[in-house]
Amino acid sequence: MSAELNVDHAASVLADFRLTRDWFFSFRWIPARFFRNRLYATSYSSSLESVYRAHSALSPQTHLELTDMTPREYRRRYAEIVAEHNVTLDGGVQRNEETGTAREWRGAKKITLSDLLS
Repeated sequence: MSAELNVDHAASVLADFRLTRDWFFSFRWIPARFFRNRLYATSYSSSLESVYRAHSALSPQTHLELTDMTPREYRRRYAEIVAEHNVTLDGGVQRNEETGTAREWRGAKKITLSDLLS
């Protein structure tokens, strides 16, 4: 995925990266519309939809109370939102929402940073 960001978004991404050294966390400043546009582009997939939903739900641009979130908290909440759509963030654990238990799942789709940006 390639997108032109305005100066405000680029500065926010770089400022977060400077503080945290975590690109995944810093890319929360990319507007959710870029992920939404990918959904409606060539091919739809449920994993792209879950990424868009997580990104838009945790965007500090639309939810100002999320600007103070730590990288660890961001990853935890991101993984929860993605897991609701039956896609795991690390490719190894899937949570059962009814029982609250986690189990190994060999068929899990692994989402990496390059998947989000490609």
